[in-house]
Amino acid sequence: MATCEINDCIRENLLAAGCSEEMIGKFAKGEDIEMQIKILSNYRKKLLDTIHEEQSKLDCLDYLIFTLKKEEQL
Repeated sequence: MATCEINDCIRENLLAAGCSEEMIGKFAKGEDIEMQIKILSNYRKKLLDTIHEEQSKLDCLDYLIFTLKKEEQL
């Protein structure tokens, strides 16, 4: 991203982070930097919650795989 405008760079970054067009619009309309940071922080929390939910599912599968392998060895 050598010489893109800051707005284009921010938009590209938000899209790469998985932000919806609606969220990008809210971010762009943010009254000040504090409001924009709040919007990004809320989205970050949402993403982290999703990661934790998915990790919990992986943990369940890992436990089931472990249990099945252990039974197979008996």
